[in-house]
Amino acid sequence: MPPAFGPSAMDARVGDLFPKNQKPVFGKTQQAREWKQGVMSVTSSEWLIQLKTTEYCDGRVKDLQERLKLDAHRVQAASGNLSFFDFVDMLLGKQDYDQLIKLGPDGPKQLGIEYGRVLVDVCQGPPSVILDAWLNSLEAFVRSPHPSESSAHELGEILKTWPKVSQDWPYLRSAERSRIISRCEHALRHLQQYKEGGTSPDELVHHVPTGSTLLGQRPLIAWHPEVHKCATCAEEYRQVSHSLAHSATSPFAPQARATVARQMRTF
Repeated sequence: MPPAFGPSAMDARVGDLFPKNQKPVFGKTQQAREWKQGVMSVTSSEWLIQLKTTEYCDGRVKDLQERLKLDAHRVQAASGNLSFFDFVDMLLGKQDYDQLIKLGPDGPKQLGIEYGRVLVDVCQGPPSVILDAWLNSLEAFVRSPHPSESSAHELGEILKTWPKVSQDWPYLRSAERSRIISRCEHALRHLQQYKEGGTSPDELVHHVPTGSTLLGQRPLIAWHPEVHKCATCAEEYRQVSHSLAHSATSPFAPQARATVARQMRTF
């Protein structure tokens, strides 16, 4: 863990979340003080000590700092005076906030505890350094041997979509982040199989996942006649709705609605 990041630094980062230039001073209100107590009861000195013993500790702290920085920026960028509940809604996200309100949490401190749990989850599962390593591995594998100029351009367009995954990373649950890493592993395993089977470098590019694919919005591997041999990929294609229309130029999904229907019949 970076030596400067301890309980005092954590306390300061959480304090930086409070809206500035509001009257009365937001951070001095009773609700804000109780909320912060709730956060700090979860992200305690004991938890920070335990975090220091985990693998990729520095990477986890970096992700935690990034989440706090992004949250602070969102709060400070909000226009007008924020109420306490607007503030909590902004940090937890509307869906989670609404669910908590329905459950009737016991005041500001409990809402702070819930946000503390969010921060703890940021430090669980794979950190962003693992994502970067897998993305680098995918890119390096497809670039050697070199694809043609047109396929290299196609690969470049795919790579432009990957930052979306990194941008979403601090706001993904640990289970979602683990799933993305699994998809990276699965994609690389297929690429290795295809390459060993004689697939050309240009054809391999068609199977490199985009950012939205890694996030789970499309089947991981572009359809081909042997895709049903992989149970995981076959199941993804089974879940593709017959009614969805796909771009005829997309290398990440079946060519068109009629093609989808034909493919579904193979299962």
